[in-house]
Amino acid sequence: MILGTARVRPRWPTRRWEWGLSLRGTNMNRCMRAVASLMRRTTGGMAGARWRHRGLGIAAAVALALATLAGVPQASGATTCANPVACENLLPGTPQSVRDVGNGEGKTIQGFADPFSVNLGGTVNFKIESPAKSYAIDIYRMGYYGGDGARLVASVTPNISVSQNQPACNTNTATGLVDCSKWGVSASWTVPTSLVSGVYFAHIYRTDGTSDENQIPFVVRNDASTSAILFGTDDETWQAYNDWGGYSLYTVAATDTLTRPTSLDPGRAEQVSYDRPFATRFDVPYGQDYFFYAEFPTIAFLEENGYDVSYIDQGTVAPRKELRSWSSTRPTSRRAMTSTGRPRRSPM
Repeated sequence: MILGTARVRPRWPTRRWEWGLSLRGTNMNRCMRAVASLMRRTTGGMAGARWRHRGLGIAAAVALALATLAGVPQASGATTCANPVACENLLPGTPQSVRDVGNGEGKTIQGFADPFSVNLGGTVNFKIESPAKSYAIDIYRMGYYGGDGARLVASVTPNISVSQNQPACNTNTATGLVDCSKWGVSASWTVPTSLVSGVYFAHIYRTDGTSDENQIPFVVRNDASTSAILFGTDDETWQAYNDWGGYSLYTVAATDTLTRPTSLDPGRAEQVSYDRPFATRFDVPYGQDYFFYAEFPTIAFLEENGYDVSYIDQGTVAPRKELRSWSSTRPTSRRAMTSTGRPRRSPM
């Protein structure tokens, strides 16, 4: 999957906690009044005591306002299992210290999911490059899980030989396109139909005596779901800012836009590919253009409170008019479609 500047609308952030929200089928004035009221009651305690970024309390308030306006019931407590997400979050989680990575890690092990999004029962391939003699792959679903933030759902065994012998990525220095689709499949995972839609991460880490680790994000959809809330990831934003390979829609290195007039800054890439690892989390200020900035805290908030939610990516939404149209033909139980973070385009 390739993004180009014709489809993505770059916009410079004005504040480190800046966030975006897209709604369909909701009265915006009413929504904003509800958000303002909830922010006064929510952001002080939540932002100060539970989250590390000022904008996260805002994201949580927006999520609550959205669900409140949509008339979505919450689970009343641990003894209530109102929907698949509520049931899922009763399961034990995995601490962040076990599954997360730090700035500077991932230099010797990296990869991406192909496809980026898969329906329940589908298969996701992991294309991984590493000189490691051995490494492991653990797969986590992101959520609340009593504050742990994720749950281990599977482990898969990689093909070490494939990972050690990946071909060079195709790099177009004119357009800035870096494409690693030629990489071989290091491991595959067929998503059990018993799992719950969500944002998933493959934690890849060396086990050969060298300490290094990385993460591969992907989305598991449930295309048959009629959940009250449909949460869309801002994955096109992640890729727009992803400068892995030296190019992004914001990185000044592509020769095409250096040699001809453009309304954008010279040197920006004209195309970026999903078929490459992510460098967005630590390569942009405050990680504000990646999953962990606004989306993860909002997901944790929604799932802690038992909202009926399923997940989808932007690449799936774009060609599906029934998901973008709030007509009388939409599922009667679907009350809201939301995207927190920094959406790059209009379908969400």
